[in-house]
Amino acid sequence: MRLDSVESLKRSLRSSVNTDVGGLSSDKHAVAYFTPGLTAPTSHAPPTRQLGVSLGIALGKGPDDYRLAVRLTRYDAPTRSYVDTLSLQASGEIDVQVVGEIQADRPLPSTATTPWRSLQRPLVPGCSVAHVDVTAGTIGGFVELPDGSQRMLSNNHVLANSDAGSVGDLILQPGPADDGTHPPHAVARLQEFIPLQGSNIDAALAPLLPNVKFECRYGNRTLTGVGPASPNMEVFKIGRTTGFTKGSVRAIAVDDVRVRYGNRVIFFDDQIEIEGDGGPFSRGGDSGSLIFNASGAGVGLLFAGSDTGGASGHGFTYANQLGQVLRRFSAQLIV
Repeated sequence: MRLDSVESLKRSLRSSVNTDVGGLSSDKHAVAYFTPGLTAPTSHAPPTRQLGVSLGIALGKGPDDYRLAVRLTRYDAPTRSYVDTLSLQASGEIDVQVVGEIQADRPLPSTATTPWRSLQRPLVPGCSVAHVDVTAGTIGGFVELPDGSQRMLSNNHVLANSDAGSVGDLILQPGPADDGTHPPHAVARLQEFIPLQGSNIDAALAPLLPNVKFECRYGNRTLTGVGPASPNMEVFKIGRTTGFTKGSVRAIAVDDVRVRYGNRVIFFDDQIEIEGDGGPFSRGGDSGSLIFNASGAGVGLLFAGSDTGGASGHGFTYANQLGQVLRRFSAQLIV
């Protein structure tokens, strides 16, 4: 399909409201699926949210051919029925993956210590960092605001404790899970974060404390600026847990991405989906990593992932569009 055809089909499917899609005939069924204690979509939600389905855009058979990316949190009778409907409407041009549950604050794996988990002075992108009440995440990079001030960039759930933090809270490097303590490892204070609900962005900024220096080194890579992601694009990241990894963009403009934050579930639109090259692209603790392409353009801010799905079975990584994040803060990436 042409790109504009997939975009139009995706909009049409998401705007549809049907309380009997794929056998999902009432709110009772929706609540039965969405874990007790979490906010469940109502019958007025689009079928994608009722069924835990995300829709995006994937590459088809060639550079100018695209398919409807269909991502499923589960594969049962109602979702199978809905996928059949999608396939008919897309003339069979769909890319289906069962991704399971997508989590922002994934458990930290028990693996050997890496340099990215240790004390880093000056601060560099990729190293361990976290709000004083969070375990550990990753410094994505550094930005400059219109007034010339500079800030550390990472996720809301890394620097602002998933909306629970307050302006002025201390940020530690390394993060508490990597033996960071206050006061010796305090490097910044929380300044600004975008509330998670309804924002489609998981991001926060923190100015560094006096005398704390940073360098914009991404391993042996030099960033050249910011650009868009595209299906099949080769991408890289440096993160606190898995270090330097390579992967490919599997889908863009992914809507209704269902992400768990502890006891909350939040939906995100217009996200980037990435699959690792032969292994996981990210794991718990890599949240906040900046994702860049082979040309050195920053394309995404990593914030969530699944442990299942993909050709290798290692799951997918999800990222906000970096350009959108920077615009929300009126910031420029320092390269």
